[in-house]
Amino acid sequence: MRLRGLVHGPLDGVDLTVPAGELLGVVAPRPADAVALLHCLGREADPASGAVELDGVALGEYALAAARGAVLVATHDAELFSGTVRDNVLAGACPHRDLESAMAAAQADQVADMLPAGRDTEISEQGSSLSGGQRQRVALARALAADAPVLVLHDPTTAVDTVTEARIAAGLRSLRHGRTTIVLTTSPALLAVTDRVVVLDGSRITAEGSHSDLLHSDAAYREMVLT
Repeated sequence: MRLRGLVHGPLDGVDLTVPAGELLGVVAPRPADAVALLHCLGREADPASGAVELDGVALGEYALAAARGAVLVATHDAELFSGTVRDNVLAGACPHRDLESAMAAAQADQVADMLPAGRDTEISEQGSSLSGGQRQRVALARALAADAPVLVLHDPTTAVDTVTEARIAAGLRSLRHGRTTIVLTTSPALLAVTDRVVVLDGSRITAEGSHSDLLHSDAAYREMVLT
């Protein structure tokens, strides 16, 4: 995937290349930058100029369904629907992706194990019968089960405890091995398992490197992710 001179909202000429199979962390100090990027990647909006390219073809040239099938954007507040935990996770799942691997990676198996009927427990509209952390884990499992060629996650662990977050980070790294994955977050646990981290600040990438290198060399980065 490549961003070429991307202009949309606060984004002003952003260039970024994401090699196939990379697990990339994106830290955006300004929330508006992250939202604008998500809108372009998810085809919620077309850029004013420049392009998001997938395999050399502008995403805007794909049919909308094809674009969203190739690049799945999963936001941290993704809604669940009325139905069972199993139904929610398998909604849109890739045929060869089994339920259990996605649930284990997202630590949603632990959620199901605590419910009266396990994976067949009925949950209410928008998942209101679950806690915020439980909803996040089930929604993340659904995103992982889709096994999209490119998966974009936005703050997928904001409502979970630090131990669970570390387990999710490891599960994400393992399950998405060899698949292009972009995580917009300031979570040290998630950033620690990425191949590379970039800092996006409006018009440009202001820092780039491994999470550990940036922690040691960049005071601004350290403040963003550790405070």
